[in-house]
Amino acid sequence: MLAEIVKHFYPRLVDLHNYVPTCNTDQKLSNWSVLNRKVFHKLRLWVSETEIQKVVANTPGAIEPILLALREKVKDGAVQQAPPPTADPGPSSADANSPQAQLTTPAHTGLQGPTVPSGVKTLPSQRTPERTGHCVYIGQDPADGSLEHLDSGLQQLLEEKEQALVVLQEMVKILQMKVVRLERLLKLKEQQIGELTRTGTSPSDREWPRRKSPLRGPGPTPPKATRP
Repeated sequence: MLAEIVKHFYPRLVDLHNYVPTCNTDQKLSNWSVLNRKVFHKLRLWVSETEIQKVVANTPGAIEPILLALREKVKDGAVQQAPPPTADPGPSSADANSPQAQLTTPAHTGLQGPTVPSGVKTLPSQRTPERTGHCVYIGQDPADGSLEHLDSGLQQLLEEKEQALVVLQEMVKILQMKVVRLERLLKLKEQQIGELTRTGTSPSDREWPRRKSPLRGPGPTPPKATRP
């Protein structure tokens, strides 16, 4: 489940084919070892063997520190990927003396620029937001929206995985109840077979007792009729 969460934010780091869904403890330890060695190492997130064993053993509160650390790494990655706000350096001395700077109107000043003749075309400013290639946020940090989006996406993904885990746990409980019932039936059958073995009778003899033969022997001979 944690590998799927990391793949949601870092698709290139996680290959889900390396993690086998299982209930076996040894396979769980193997999956965590691969995740810790191949993925967490690249994120500079280190999880000790003791913590991994606690998570595999379903120790309460063992997974929360790992999730919180992963959340911080996701936030740090989002801040690093966000473009830093560039300050306006202002016109340099060379730009100020250029003909283009003399023809354009200065921005953010109360002074009116020099009059441009009608036959001369002015060049657009190269510092306009349309030419930079980055979105401009007024009164808002570009990183804030992405962090909130990541937090909500991570929370939604965790909720979906928790619901799926609850369903799987219910299925496991039902299967365990069926296994217990079958074990009881098997034990009862073994006891019946043992009793029949001790008494020397077979189950067919006990369940289906022998019936008396329908053929009867010759009855008493009726007396012969005598003449008067």
